[in-house]
Amino acid sequence: MKKRKLSILLSIITACSFLASCKGNVENGQGTSDTGIQVEDVQRYPYEGIHIMTATERSDYLVQNGKTQYKLVLPEVQDEYLRLAKNDFIFFFKQATGITMDVIVESGEGLAHSTTEKYISIGNTKMFQSANIDLKKDILESQGVRIFTKDNTIYVNGGAQGGALYAMYDLLQILFNYEIYAEDCWVIDENVKDLKMRDFDVVDVPDVEMRANFWGAITKNTENIAYRFRMPKEYYDALMPIGDVDSGEARHTIHNSTKVVSKKSEVAEDKWYSINGEQLCYTARGDVESYQRMVAQAAKVITRNLELSPPKDYPDFTYCALTMEDNFQNCTCEACAKAKQKYGEDSGAVLVFCNDVMELVSEWMEKPENAEYKRENFRLTFFAYHGFVDAPAHYDEATKTYVMNHPDLQLRDDVGVFLALSPGFNGAENIYHESNASARERCLEWFAVSKNLYMWTYNANFDTASGYLVFNSYFNLFNSDGYQFLANGNLAMLANQGQFDNPNYTAFQGIKPFLDYKLQWQSNLNSDELIDDWFKAMYKEAAPIMKQLFLEEQAHHYYMIRESGAYGKGNNQENPMNKDYWPINLLTRWLGLIEEAKSVVKEKYEVGNPALYKTLKKHIDMEWVSPAYFLLCYYDETNADPTLINAAKAYFKNDIAQLAPYQIGNHNGTLSNWLSNLS
Repeated sequence: MKKRKLSILLSIITACSFLASCKGNVENGQGTSDTGIQVEDVQRYPYEGIHIMTATERSDYLVQNGKTQYKLVLPEVQDEYLRLAKNDFIFFFKQATGITMDVIVESGEGLAHSTTEKYISIGNTKMFQSANIDLKKDILESQGVRIFTKDNTIYVNGGAQGGALYAMYDLLQILFNYEIYAEDCWVIDENVKDLKMRDFDVVDVPDVEMRANFWGAITKNTENIAYRFRMPKEYYDALMPIGDVDSGEARHTIHNSTKVVSKKSEVAEDKWYSINGEQLCYTARGDVESYQRMVAQAAKVITRNLELSPPKDYPDFTYCALTMEDNFQNCTCEACAKAKQKYGEDSGAVLVFCNDVMELVSEWMEKPENAEYKRENFRLTFFAYHGFVDAPAHYDEATKTYVMNHPDLQLRDDVGVFLALSPGFNGAENIYHESNASARERCLEWFAVSKNLYMWTYNANFDTASGYLVFNSYFNLFNSDGYQFLANGNLAMLANQGQFDNPNYTAFQGIKPFLDYKLQWQSNLNSDELIDDWFKAMYKEAAPIMKQLFLEEQAHHYYMIRESGAYGKGNNQENPMNKDYWPINLLTRWLGLIEEAKSVVKEKYEVGNPALYKTLKKHIDMEWVSPAYFLLCYYDETNADPTLINAAKAYFKNDIAQLAPYQIGNHNGTLSNWLSNLS
C-alpha cells in the first residue's frame, strides 16, 4: 500500500471521534442526521406514529415491602403468544422483584371484572370482556398494544397477532425499565421492594405492521429472542406459496410467475410469455381474449392453492405473491411497449393484470361453497423488482404530491406491491444524501401507488466469500432517518435482509437486529442513543473501549469502499480479501483494544460475578474474530510479531472456533480446513 493511502486511513480513524460527536437533527434544510452524516437541502419525511404511553403513578402499590397482592389472569385458550406472555412476565417479574406471581387460568364462565380485587389480565380474558374497555381495534391493526387500568386491575391486550405479548413487554418496560439487546443480554431493574401502582392508558402501534425476521441470531429463537425482539415471523411465514400444482408445478413463495401461469398447463398459450425469455407477457401480446383467458388461469391457480391452504390449517397466511422471475427478461412486445407508453412504466401492465386476477379470486371467495377457504383481508402482491422496479407515478407540481400516471392503475384494496430495490440505496450514506435521491424518488412514487406496500431491503454484505467477517455500512442508511422515511409508506411489511443464515455476528453486526427491532416499532427513536445503550448493555464498563473500536472499524470500512471503487455501487459490498486493506499496525491496534476491554471486565467481574464475566467476554470475543481472521489471512511469524500470531492461532483453534461465523471458511474451504491450516 502506498504511504499516501495509509496516511489517509489513519487520518480518517483519527477523525472518527469527531464524526461521532456531530449529532443533531433537522426537519428541513441543510444539517446533519442523528448519525452525524451531512445531508443536503432536501424534503425530509418525519414520522410520529401512535405511541401513547400514559402511565400515571398512583398512591397505592403494585409491590410493597417485597410482596404483592396481584395475581396474573389468562384465558383458558392460549396461543403461542399468550403462553410466552405468561412465562416471560413471571420470569421477568421475579427477576425484578424476587416474587413469583400467582397465576389464574380462567375456565368455563371465567372471571368478571371486580372493583376491589387486584389482577393483571393478559389477553382476551372473560374478565377483560366484562370490563367494557375500548380495545381500539381500528387503531391497533394486527399487532398493536393496549394497556388500561380499571379500578385495581391492569388489562394487557392488543392486536390479533402477538399484541398481548408485546403489551406485556411494554408493561415491563414501563414498570421496570426492561429492554433486551441480544439472546443473552437484557437489562431490568432488580431488588424492587416497593413499586407504585399506575393508571395505564397505553396505545402503542408498530410503525411497520409486520416486521419480518431476517437475522440468523433471531430466527434460531434461543431464549425466545424472536418474540422478545417482536419479530417472531419471517417474511414467508405469512406468504402463501402458489403454483400450478395440477400441471405438475411446485408451490413457491417468490419468483413464481411462470410457476403460476405455467407452460406445463394444457391451456397455456404462447402469447402469455415474454418474447425475451422467462417472464410473463402481462398484455398477452395485445390479444384481449387471450388476456382474459390468462387472467382466468392465474386466478384459477390461486384459488386452487387457497383450497390447499385452508385458514383452519394455515391461519398465518395473509397474502400471496405473483412475482417475477429473477432476471431482466420482461416482455417488450408491441403491446407491452404501448402499455408502457400509456402507463409510463413497464410495471403499469402488471398492476392492471393483478387487479383483474384478484377480482376473480375475490368473487370466488365470496361464493357460499368456498366459505371454508375464504380469508379476510387476503392480498395479492407482485414484485416491483428489476425491470418492474419503477412505479407508474410521478410528482405533481400543482398538488405537491406523488400521483399515479393513469386512472386505470388505481389498485384494489386487496392488491399490494412487494418493492425490492436492488441495488437501490447507497447504504454508506444517510437516506437524504444525494446518492440516495433516485431510491427515495422510487419509494415515494410507490408509496403513492400502493396502500399495501411490502418492502425488501438489504443490510449485510452477501457478495463476497468473507463478507460476514468485515464491518459494512447501513448504519448510516438504517438509522432513525431511514426508518422514518420508510414508515411514511405505511408498510404492511419490511423484510430487512441481514445475516439471515448465520447465528453469530462479528464486526458489530449484532447491533443491526437490535436497531431493526426498535426502529421498525418506533422509527423516531434516536438511533445514536440506541447504539450507545447497546454498547452499555453488551460490554458494561468496557463499553467506551468497544465503542471506539466500532468507530474505527466504521471509518475503515468507509475508506475501503472508496479505495476499492465499491462506493455507491450495488450495496457497497467491497471484497475485503485484499492485504492492502489490512495494515498490520491497524489490526494490532484493534486487537489491543479488544484485550484492553477484556481486561476491564475480567478485573470487575471474574471473581465477583463469573457468569456475567463469561457473557461479557463472549461478546468481546465475537468482535475479536474479524480482525484476528484478517491478521491470520495475511500475516505470519515472518512479517508480524510471532507472539501475536501464535496467540491468535491458539485462541481460534482452542477457545472460540464455535463463535466464528460459518463464512470464515469460505476463503480457504471449510472452517475445519481453515483452522487446520493455522498450524
